Amino acid sequence: MKKFLSITTSVIVVSAILAFGSCKKDDDPVDNCLDLVNKVSAAATAYTSNPSSDNCNAYKTAITNYFNGCDAISDEDKTTYQAIIDGMSCD
Repeated sequence: MKKFLSITTSVIVVSAILAFGSCKKDDDPVDNCLDLVNKVSAAATAYTSNPSSDNCNAYKTAITNYFNGCDAISDEDKTTYQAIIDGMSCD
């Protein structure tokens, strides 16, 4: 049950951050950010449906790619994403 709550919390937090923190600067390439957001969303869905080690690692990779690939993300948001990743156990 704790793992389910942890997964659910992680998904909710990441979804909220993605919804409110992505591509907030008008001069940044929105298409790249949206593509990366879609990949995070797909990985989160896969991980929630089947919390295997592979899906967990894919989810972590998608989040990492998002915060490294979208220039609109602030350093504060990157720190938040890193904390989420660090809190996920894929064992």
